[in-house]
Amino acid sequence: MTVYVDDYRTEARVGHLTARWSHLMADSVAELVAFAGRLGLQPAWLQDKPGGVHFDVTDPTRTEAIRLGAVPIRCRSEEWRRVVDEARQQHSGPRRPRRYPVEPG
Repeated sequence: MTVYVDDYRTEARVGHLTARWSHLMADSVAELVAFAGRLGLQPAWLQDKPGGVHFDVTDPTRTEAIRLGAVPIRCRSEEWRRVVDEARQQHSGPRRPRRYPVEPG
């Protein structure tokens, strides 16, 4: 199982915090929540959305995630497409068709 963090880094204001935000995703929701706990993220912050189950993380948290073993991935890369597709399949609501077909192997 693997945890991934993308390089989205979009600037946004969340509450009182304006920061650059990326997405923390994993091969399973359980692994994602456990890893997020190591980063000090609250389970309530989990984004269980049709677009993919993830945590939003700021640049300092992204850096710490990589230090702890998360695999950095480039947005829009083939690996990113695969990871996002898996995150979409983890959504607790109705399943959506795979957007990016997964190649065997």
